[in-house]
Amino acid sequence: MNTETWDAVDMDLRQTTVYALWQAEHAMRLAVDFALADLGISLPQFGTLMWLSREPGLSTADLARLNHVSPQNMGMAVTRLLSFGYIERTPPRRGRVAELRLSEKGQEVLEAAMARVADVQDRIHADLTEKEREALPGMLTRVRLAASRATPRRVREQAPPAGEV
Repeated sequence: MNTETWDAVDMDLRQTTVYALWQAEHAMRLAVDFALADLGISLPQFGTLMWLSREPGLSTADLARLNHVSPQNMGMAVTRLLSFGYIERTPPRRGRVAELRLSEKGQEVLEAAMARVADVQDRIHADLTEKEREALPGMLTRVRLAASRATPRRVREQAPPAGEV
């Protein structure tokens, strides 16, 4: 292909919803991971802390499903969060899996992380009108649901996780 053809292909690609969402997700992920870096956590680990603050007692498997990562990746995240003292594991009771809870230190880190994520969100919203800011979460939810419906269930169930931990 010559340069003119590539330019035409690139231009068409940039006009697609799929490409725009991919680029937006990539840029957002970089911004959030950078904002959280000195706290020693990634976006999925932030999600883990958020879920445990809302629902103490979740298992590693529960957290993997909620954060859209593999059980193996969540196991690594849990190990890291335990080593930092951000979460605590209760010993399994007879026949039950271990439950995870946010520690006091984890609550402090979560509060700092929430402020940083809110700052990233504010920067994302900066070029949007108030009406666009209000509409965006609902629009993205509808896009996610439509994409999910467009994917056969057997494929969704076998798909690799959306992000690393």
